[in-house]
Amino acid sequence: MKNLIPKSKKITRISCINTLLFLSWVILKAQGQFGKEQDEVILCPIEVQAYFPGCEKIVDKSEKHRCAESSMLEFLYCNLNYPIDALSNCIQGTVYVRFTIEKDGKLSDHQILRDIGGGCGNEALRVVKLMPDFEPATQNGRPVRSVFNLPVKFKLE
Repeated sequence: MKNLIPKSKKITRISCINTLLFLSWVILKAQGQFGKEQDEVILCPIEVQAYFPGCEKIVDKSEKHRCAESSMLEFLYCNLNYPIDALSNCIQGTVYVRFTIEKDGKLSDHQILRDIGGGCGNEALRVVKLMPDFEPATQNGRPVRSVFNLPVKFKLE
């Protein structure tokens, strides 16, 4: 049986595959994942999530989660100041902040994912940077890096 694909089309397909492989490598390199040790890559999903401090003695997972969540919300809203620009322009909504919890519990790579304006994003970021070290996430009993996306609500009453 004859080969129905002309030689020029075969070369084009091989070129496309090579281009895709190269682009994949470039993307991984740009994201900083290529060549990293396994311990440095953030795993998803993780066995045990990271927790806000203050609930270390609680054994039950659901109780610990509730305690950590309420402690974090208490910390956030005790330290959060509604920005004057947002107040004067009646801006309200939810700001999303992402940060990485390192293997030692320290927070890094803080960034605003979604801002509503009026200084709300910067205020949420300021308060997140004040947070104490977390209890790190674990995988197979070892601490691992994890990412946390935190919604911070600004609401006028």
